[in-house]
Amino acid sequence: DFYKITVDKAISSIDPQSIVNACYNSPGMTHDYCQYLTGRLDNSNMDLILTTLVNAYKIETKGIDFTVNYSLPLPADFAVDLNFQGNILMQFDVNTGEVVDDRLGTLANISDYDGSFAKFRFTANLSLSWKNFGLHNTVRYLGPVEYFKWDGGTPDDITDDLPLHEYD
Repeated sequence: DFYKITVDKAISSIDPQSIVNACYNSPGMTHDYCQYLTGRLDNSNMDLILTTLVNAYKIETKGIDFTVNYSLPLPADFAVDLNFQGNILMQFDVNTGEVVDDRLGTLANISDYDGSFAKFRFTANLSLSWKNFGLHNTVRYLGPVEYFKWDGGTPDDITDDLPLHEYD
């Protein structure tokens, strides 16, 4: 299924780098986002970036969701079931009216009230059953993402390739 969703008047958080960019690029550092930075801003020593919730003008996302299910009955009451669910994310933008924050391919901190916006992710389930007994295995994949980490000095991208593989 292809989806394209626009949410007007959404509540969202602002990416830390977008806060820093908007503040430092404004004349005399007078942008409203400067209130979310603490420390001596005139010499680039920030103590904290507060990622707070704001009233965004809109959030726009589009992508493709897909699901494949297959069941194979076998002799002697055995059965094999396969389920594959995936998502290809093509856009995820948060527009605050002044800054368009492109979150495609990023992983947000839990404290940012956001989530992961990997370009590709999937979950696959494989089951083997016999009468009332069964074995089940789940594999989850989250494609490479950029992760923003505050190290206490300067904003820094840890990596642009942080894959997540989870096996049950």
